[in-house]
Order: sequence, then structure tokens, then C-alpha cells
Amino acid sequence: MGGGGKRIIFLLMILSAVFAAMVDEVTSILFMLSITLYLTARLQVNPLPFVMLIVFATNIGSSATAIGNPVGVMIALSAHLSFFDFLVSATPIAAASLLVCIGVSYLYFRKEIDEFAEKARKIALSDLVESHEADKKTKTSAILFVVVFSLLVLHAQIENMLGLEKNAMLLGTALGVSGLVLVLEAKNAKHFVETKVDWWTLFFFMMLFAAVGALEETGVMGIMTKWFLQLFGINKALAMLATMGLSGALSAFLDNVLAVAVFLPLVHDLQASPIGGTYLWWSLLIGATFFGNLTIVGSTANIVALGLIEKRGLPKISFVEWFKAGLIIVTATALTASLLLYLIHVG
Repeated sequence: MGGGGKRIIFLLMILSAVFAAMVDEVTSILFMLSITLYLTARLQVNPLPFVMLIVFATNIGSSATAIGNPVGVMIALSAHLSFFDFLVSATPIAAASLLVCIGVSYLYFRKEIDEFAEKARKIALSDLVESHEADKKTKTSAILFVVVFSLLVLHAQIENMLGLEKNAMLLGTALGVSGLVLVLEAKNAKHFVETKVDWWTLFFFMMLFAAVGALEETGVMGIMTKWFLQLFGINKALAMLATMGLSGALSAFLDNVLAVAVFLPLVHDLQASPIGGTYLWWSLLIGATFFGNLTIVGSTANIVALGLIEKRGLPKISFVEWFKAGLIIVTATALTASLLLYLIHVG
């Protein structure tokens, strides 16, 4: 394959980010990691560095659209941001940060990537890739995906045309197509609802938002807003970095959904202050997604990836091993995102 080995790794990272943006981070990581593990097994190289590369790219890509990550949906609904708003503001930052991630990743994992490229050089591409004809279910799934993605991209225009509440189509599309799938799979509909829906996770989120709502109703969030303003005054640059850093720290060591749930009321209240602006929503988004690369439990994609390699009996990635690579990636990409965000929205 000549010099194609390195290009394969970079392409896998790009595709991971793109799929995360177009579907969601979990679907992307399941699909792309399966391909990555297949290739590393065929070439007999250590898969763990490449697992980390795919996860890093996935987390960054998940910030590009409103549907790439659950926190994106939360921010879109709370801030009344459309899918197009994400394409204009979040996607360019994610794309630039992904390029930085690829470059830094190559420098950090150069030995492993060069080994992959060297072994790939000795094998014909046709021997690595198997071709399959798409069956009827695959074609139907592809059509549904195109329909869903088109509706999400055009949701703002459809809402205006039909006189619907803003972002109603973000929820309506998901519910409508889910109902259509149940109709198409009528024989298995009961099984899908009972076993394929993660009811415990949904219940957890219900209780989480109830707890955050209680903090807001009791005035705790108002006190936090006052503290925030006292600390950072009218300095938008500091407010941007603080929002990104604090939400990122919570995301890296606890959970990004929890971090965003806590910060949503705070950022909402700050909109009425002198430092208010959409840049705070984007800061929150970047902190909650990019900083997921910092630790082994920083995002859902990380945990899914770890579960997949454990299920296949592969060696585990230690917390320190991940943290060393993650710290470099997060530092480089967060600085890139901060600079672009400042230049576009603050400066």
C-alpha cells in the first residue's frame, strides 16, 4: 500500500469524527473501533494506541453538531440554537481541532503509527478490506438515516414553515422516525421497547435534571451566578476560559452530562449579565466534549471503547497511560478551540 498505512490511520480518525457528528459518539465508536481492531489484528500490532486515537477523534467530532453528543442536544434546546447554528459556529472549531489532534497524535504515537504503516506496506489493500453487497435491511437503514439527517439539518426551516416552536423538530424527528421503525419492525416492536431502550439511563437523567431544577428553584444557581460574576467581572475572555475549564474538569472526572446539567442554568443566567453571549454556550460545549479525552472515564465513548476491548480479551489501558496522552491532546485541542472561539465570538 506504499505510504497508505499512515493515511489509513488518519482517515479512520477523520471518519470517526464525521460519524460522531452525523450520528452520535456511541454509534461512531462502535462502528469505527470494530474496523480499527480488525485492521490491527490483521497487521498484528498493539491495538491500544489506535483505540485511543479513534476515541480522541470521536469526542472532538461529537462537538461539531447538535446530535453528536447528548450534551449538544441539551445545549441546543436550552440555548435555542439550531442545527445550522452548530454548523456555523461549532463545526469549524471541531474541524480545526481535529487537524491539530491528528498532528499531535502522530507525534505522540509516531512509533506505533510507523509500525502500522510498515506492516500495512507489505499487504495489498484488497487483502485487508472485504466487500459485501448491501441487503434490503441495510438499504432501508441507509434511507432512514438520510431522511433523519436531512430533517435535522433543515429543522429550523421546517419549524418556521409549519409555525412550530423552535427546536421542536429536533425532538419530533427522533420520536417520529423511532415510531416508524417500530411500525416497520412490528413483530419485534415489543422486544425493542422492552430491551433496546436503556430505561435505567433515562430514569437517571430524569432524576439528575430534577436535582438540578431543585438547585435552581432554591436559589443555589443564582448564588453561583453571583460568585461567577464577582470572580470574572466583565472579562469575557476569562469567563470563556472558566466555563470551558470548569465544565471540562467535571466532564473529565465525573460525567459530561452531569457537568452540562449543572452549568446550563448558570450559563442561562449569565446571558442577562454584561458578559452574556453565545460564546458561553460554545465554551460549555467544548469543555464537555474535548475534555472527555483527558481521562479514561471522561466520556461515554471512552467507556464503550474500554468495554469493547475488554470483551475481546485485549489488554487494558491504564488510567495513567490514557491520562498522559489525553493531557497532551486536550491541551493542544482546547487551546486551538479557545483561540478560535475568542477570535470568532469574543475578540
